[in-house]
Amino acid sequence: MKKVDYIQCNIKYHIIWKTKYLQKILWGSIAQRCRKLIIQDCKSMKVKIIKGSIGKEYTYDSILSAQFISIKIGATT
Repeated sequence: MKKVDYIQCNIKYHIIWKTKYLQKILWGSIAQRCRKLIIQDCKSMKVKIIKGSIGKEYTYDSILSAQFISIKIGATT
């Protein structure tokens, strides 16, 4: 694949994460911690957050990247 210097890419991702059975647990300190983790992960991947919101049962993030990224989600139960 050729690499061309004059081509720019802006890729938008829409990420929605919801709780199991839509349990309403994302509020208070849990929502603040979730927000901090999302911001920290985006900074480490050099991704800009365009828009984000945290509801009681889901998170929604719209992010902008200049490259293709792989979104890895690790869950512990």
